[in-house]
Amino acid sequence: MKTAYVPHWISYLVEAGRLAPSADNSQPWRFVFDGQRLALEFDETRGGELGSDHPAVLMAFGTVIENLVQAAQHADMDTHSWEFLIPTNGQRCFLKIPAPTRDLEAVEIPKTSRKRHTNRGKFARTPLSNEIISEIAQHQEGDIRVLVFSDPTAIRRLARLIRFAYELRFQTKEVHRWLAQSLRFTETEIARGDGLDVNTLNLPPGGKALSKFLADWRRMAWLNRFGAYKFLAWVEATQFTQAGAGVAIVGQDRGNAAWLNAGRLLERLWLSLNAHNLAVHPYFVLADQLHRLETGHTPPSLRLDAERLTQQTREFFDSSDETLFMLLRVGKAKKPVRRSRRLPLGTILVLTGW
Repeated sequence: MKTAYVPHWISYLVEAGRLAPSADNSQPWRFVFDGQRLALEFDETRGGELGSDHPAVLMAFGTVIENLVQAAQHADMDTHSWEFLIPTNGQRCFLKIPAPTRDLEAVEIPKTSRKRHTNRGKFARTPLSNEIISEIAQHQEGDIRVLVFSDPTAIRRLARLIRFAYELRFQTKEVHRWLAQSLRFTETEIARGDGLDVNTLNLPPGGKALSKFLADWRRMAWLNRFGAYKFLAWVEATQFTQAGAGVAIVGQDRGNAAWLNAGRLLERLWLSLNAHNLAVHPYFVLADQLHRLETGHTPPSLRLDAERLTQQTREFFDSSDETLFMLLRVGKAKKPVRRSRRLPLGTILVLTGW
């Protein structure tokens, strides 16, 4: 197989898709081109531990799909013939794109997609303008909507929920192992293009060495006896208070389609915020802990605390029937950050039938 045979529309769309965000930069996808059609599929080598129907994976695929749609619109491609899928029962395909009637000319990826990035650094606490808040709140995908909290008291309340969620997260072996596997410490590891480059995490002096030490669950579990999980959760929650606003993506549906749509809305919102030169830091930890309790994946020893977290979250959002999909810390960044790399095109694009 020779990559020289790949039509420009394929490389263009795949390049746009690979810029999408994913849980811990796992990029659990691959593109398969059979000469006639491009398919977006789940790749077990990078997402197998979670599975194709995990909320974090579904949201990641939603962000990819949104990037593809926006790239197609930017290039004046017709998307009416695209087949959008919701995988069930182990299926892996999310999208099928037939070859266009004509290949694209030299079209560049939309600037908004190229500029989108995560910033885990320090933000100014300056509130967002009313115009920006109004624009953010207008984003919607079906019944999934955006809530903006700019009042310092509301932001602090959200930070307390995040702190509680992180306390559960740092005591959960399964989640800890996933994060530990995602961390990239050396330049060789970082050059692979996946996972979390520790240089993007805004760690304090000594934080890199501590993260490497705590990657071993046995060490983490031992230190938890002395309250390590509380200290680490406090650090994460304190960072959330450094924000111009806290932004929540919520909706009433809970199925796979809802998580996919939430991912599309997330990416659309993220692109808009970065285009306004606002920094974005996603916090999935609260939504994840709520979902783990709902699906029976909370460790028995943490179940009562998880139920209390769920009740407090419902009280904050004044709702018992809505799903929280994602929280974002938004504001003016105090300094630029190093951006995460992406897997090379040759890794995520598979050519068949050539």
